[in-house]
Amino acid sequence: MVSRPANVLPRISSVCFPAVLAAGPVAVQHRRIHHAVIPKGKGGRSSSSGVAATVFGATGFLGRYVVNRLGRIGSQVVVPHRCDPYDLMYLRPMGDLGQIIFMEWDARNKESIKRAIAHSNVVINLVGREWETSNYKFEDVFVTIPQQIAKASREAGVPKFIHMSHLNADIRSPSKYLRNKAVGEQAVRDEFPDAIIMKPSEFFGREDRFFNHFANMRWFGKAVPLIAMGKKTVKQPCHVVDVAKAIVNAIHDPDANGKTYALVGPNRYLLHDLVEYVYAVACRPFVAYPMPRPFYHLFARFFEINPFEPWTTRDKVDRFHTTDLKYPALPGFEDLGITPSSVEQKAIEVLRRHRRFRFLEAELEEIKPAKTENPSDRVQRAADDNILKKLEGIEQRVNALVKTLELSPKRQQSEAEEQPEEPEKPKEPEEPKEPKKPKPKKRLVRRKLFPNSSLFSKWGDHLTEEEQEEANKLFVHYGYNVFLSDRLPLNRSLPDTRDSKCAAKVYPKQLPSISVVLIYLDEALSIIKRAIRSIIDRTPAHLLKEIILVDDHSTNEDLKEKLDEYIRSIHQEKPGLIKKVRHKERLGLTQARISGWAAAVADVVAILDAHIEVHKQWAEPLLARIKNDRTVVVSPVFDRVNFDTLEVIQYVAAAHAFDWQLWCMYEHFRPEWYTLNDPSEPGKSPSVMGILVADRVFLGEIGVLDGGMHIYGGENVELGIRVWTCGGSIEVVPCSKIAHIERAHKPYALDLSVPLRRNALRVAEVWMDEYKSNVLISWNLPLKDHGIDVGDVTERKKLREKLNCKPFKWYMDNVYPDLDTWEDLVAYGAMRNDLSDQHCIDQGPVPGSIPILYQCHFYGPQNCYYRLSGEIYIGGIKSHKYNNNRCLVDPGEGHVPGLHDCKLAKEKGFHMYWDFKQGQAVRNRDTDRCLEIARGRDSYFQLIIQTCSGQHWRIQHIIKAF
Repeated sequence: MVSRPANVLPRISSVCFPAVLAAGPVAVQHRRIHHAVIPKGKGGRSSSSGVAATVFGATGFLGRYVVNRLGRIGSQVVVPHRCDPYDLMYLRPMGDLGQIIFMEWDARNKESIKRAIAHSNVVINLVGREWETSNYKFEDVFVTIPQQIAKASREAGVPKFIHMSHLNADIRSPSKYLRNKAVGEQAVRDEFPDAIIMKPSEFFGREDRFFNHFANMRWFGKAVPLIAMGKKTVKQPCHVVDVAKAIVNAIHDPDANGKTYALVGPNRYLLHDLVEYVYAVACRPFVAYPMPRPFYHLFARFFEINPFEPWTTRDKVDRFHTTDLKYPALPGFEDLGITPSSVEQKAIEVLRRHRRFRFLEAELEEIKPAKTENPSDRVQRAADDNILKKLEGIEQRVNALVKTLELSPKRQQSEAEEQPEEPEKPKEPEEPKEPKKPKPKKRLVRRKLFPNSSLFSKWGDHLTEEEQEEANKLFVHYGYNVFLSDRLPLNRSLPDTRDSKCAAKVYPKQLPSISVVLIYLDEALSIIKRAIRSIIDRTPAHLLKEIILVDDHSTNEDLKEKLDEYIRSIHQEKPGLIKKVRHKERLGLTQARISGWAAAVADVVAILDAHIEVHKQWAEPLLARIKNDRTVVVSPVFDRVNFDTLEVIQYVAAAHAFDWQLWCMYEHFRPEWYTLNDPSEPGKSPSVMGILVADRVFLGEIGVLDGGMHIYGGENVELGIRVWTCGGSIEVVPCSKIAHIERAHKPYALDLSVPLRRNALRVAEVWMDEYKSNVLISWNLPLKDHGIDVGDVTERKKLREKLNCKPFKWYMDNVYPDLDTWEDLVAYGAMRNDLSDQHCIDQGPVPGSIPILYQCHFYGPQNCYYRLSGEIYIGGIKSHKYNNNRCLVDPGEGHVPGLHDCKLAKEKGFHMYWDFKQGQAVRNRDTDRCLEIARGRDSYFQLIIQTCSGQHWRIQHIIKAF
C-alpha cells in the first residue's frame, strides 16, 4: 500500500466550513472545491464526509483515536510524521484506501508545515511530549511549534483549527509542562483568533501514561508513594475516546469556532481514592505512603538520567499532584453532544492487563466504585463523620422509642383486663382542638448530572435528571438560571434594600416624564417580561411615558411572536405603552443605546439592561435630581441578582470608576460625601457603569454616545469624561435601586478584552490629551504604530471643540485625582538579557516574592516598568494612587532577588532603587550589585544578583530618553 504524495491532494474549498476567517494583512488562499470531498454516502469509512484534516501529532496516544474517528466517517486525513514508516502501519486501516496520507515534516521548517496543511480544511494540533529532550524543550513543543502551525493555518485560509491544551494549563503552575501549555494556548489564540481550544483533564485509555503509570508502580515495591497521601489532590479524569469524539464533533459544529472547551469526566476523585480504585480493578494489593515533594523530586531525578523515555520526571510528579481546575463558564462535553464515560465504566479496559492470570476474568461487580470527592466538602470530612455517627445513634433511639410506643397499647390493654371496672363518669365538654399543621414534605435530593457546574453548586438538588439537562442547557446559552426564571412569578416581590432615610423622603408630584429603554440581545423571554412588569408596577403611571425595547438583532424564536403576544396583552391594559425597535444586523451595545434614545419622546430617558428588575420608588429620586439640574447624569445603585438562585443581594452605594485600561470598577465616593453622614444623599462619580438616566435633550446636546464604539466596553467611560469636561456632572443616587442579574458568563463574547482595548484607544485619542499614552502603556502597546484601528474620530474631536470642553488634566485634578498620572515613568514592557533573548523577567509564582527568568510570552506577569526615581515594578503597574506596586529589591546578601510591596520596602529600607539605561546593566544604587542571569545546576538560566560582570538588559518600550 503506497500513500499518495502530497502534491496530488485535491484542493479543498472553504465553503465546507463557513467560519469567519481571522482578519489580518495576509494572503488567503482561494481554494477550489473538489469532488473528492463533497459529502456523500451513508457516513461510513467508504463515504466522503467533506472533511480533509491534517492531524499533527497523529502518531501519539490521542492522535490514533482522532484519526480512527475521522477515518470511520469517511474523512481524508493527512498525517505529518517524523518516525519510521513501519511505525505508522497501524494507522493505515483506519480509513478507506488512500484516505490516510503520510508525509514527512520538520517541525522547525515553516515550509514543511505549509505543505502539510496546503489542501486541508481542518487542522488539528495534538503535538505533545511528556518529558524534555536536548532537541525539544517544552517551550518548543507547546509554544513555538503550535504557534507556527496556527500562523500557517491562518495564512492558508484554513477555516477550522483545533488546538489541544490542558485543563490545568496555568502560567503560575509549579509544572513547567502546564506553564508552557498556558503560554502556547494564548500564542495560538493570538495567531488564530477563531481557534477551537480543547482543555482536557488527564485522560485515560489503553495506552495512557496516567492509570498505567500508577499501576506500574507495583514493580518498584509493594507501596505507592503519593504526596500528602494523595488526599490534597483532586482529579477528574476523562476517557480518551470521549476527547476524540469531542474533537470530531467540534469540526461539525459551526458555532464552535473561537470557543474554549473544558473536557472533564463526570466525577471528581481524591488522587488517593483514584489510585486505590486502580489497584482494586487490577486485583492488586494497595498500600499508599506519604512522600514529601523534595524526596519525590529526588526519586524522579534518578529516572531522568535515562537516555530513553523516563518512567517519571520531577515535572510529571508536579503535574499529577495538581488539583484539576474548574471552569464552570466554559462549555464541555455536553455542549458537543457527548455524555462523558466514567472511570468505573472504562477503567477495566486499561487495567485488565495488570491483573494476574487467575483474576483475569474477575467480575467488576465485586469491586466497590471509586469514591467521588467534592473539594468544597473536604475540610468538613471529619465533622461529617461525627454527624453520621450521631445520626446513627439518634436513629437507634428513635427505633427503640417506636417499639416502646407499639408495645404501650398492648400493656395498657392487659392492665385494664386485670383491674376491676369502674362506673362511668359523666363526660366533660371537650376543648376545641387546634387544626393540625400539615407536615412539611421532605425534599428529595437527586444525583447531580453536572456536579462541576456553578449553576448547581447551591441550587437544583430536587431536580430530576431531565430537568437538570434542561436547566444546564439554558444556563450555558444565557449565563443565568432561565429554568428557575421561567417558574417565578413575573411580579415577584423584592426586598427593600434602601437606607431607612430613603423611605422617609417625599418627592414632588410634578416631575419630568420618563422613557425607559431596555437593551437586549438573545435575552431570555421571562427575564424581559419580568423587567417590563416591574417597571409598570413600580413606576408612577403619570410619569411613565413609554417602554422602548431595543433588539440588537436577536435570533431566539421566542423573542418574536411570543414577545409580541405579551406586548399585546400589556397594550390591552395600557395602550401604546411599549415600543419595539429591532436592528436588521447586530450593531453593538452602544448603537443599541443610541437607537433607544432616538426613539424616546419623554423629558428624561433611562437606558437600562433588560436583565433587571426595578425596586419600588426607583424613578422618583432620579427624576427629582434631574428636575433640579438638567445637566446631571444620574445612575441608580445596582443590587446583585445571583445568576443561580436569582436571589437579590444588597449592594451599598459607591462611585463608578475605571483604570487606565478602562475596565469598570466600584470605588469610594470623594471624602466630602462621607462628611455628610447621610447615606441617602447622592454622591459624585467619575464615570457611569452603563445604566444611566439623563435629560433627553441634554444628552443629545452633548453627543449622546460614541457610535464608533464596537460591541462592548469603554463607551461608559467616554460618556463620563465627556459629561464632566463639557459642562455636566455624574451622580449615583442611593435611594434609587435596581436589581441586576450578574451573569456567570457572557455567551455573546467570552473575551471582552479585544473590543475593550480598541474602544479604550479610541477614547484616549479623542479625550485624554497628553495622558493617552497611559492607556497604551496599560495595554503594553507601543506608543507609535500599535496597529489597532480605532476608526474615524474626526466628528468626535469636532464635537469636543464645539462644546468647548475642558482638558483632561482638569478632569484628573478635579474629578478623579485618585488616578495615577505615571508622570515619571520612562520605560515599560518585557525585559530581556543579551545572553538569552528568548527569556524575560517574570514575577514568578503568586503568592510569592521571588522574580524569575521565564520564556518570553509578553503578558501581564512579565510586564516591567522603570521610573526615573529608580523603582522597577514587575508584574504590572497599578492605575490608582491608593494601590501599591511590587518593586524589585536587592536583599543585600545572597544571590536571590526579591519582589516586595514598594511602600513596605521603602519603610523597611530595602535596596529598591536601580540605575538602568537601555542596553546597559541594571545596577542597584545602594549595593552596587547587578541583576544578571546565570545557568543553574539544572543548566537552565536563572535570575540572580551578583557583582556586575557586564551583562546588558533591554526593555520593550521606551517612553522618553533616560
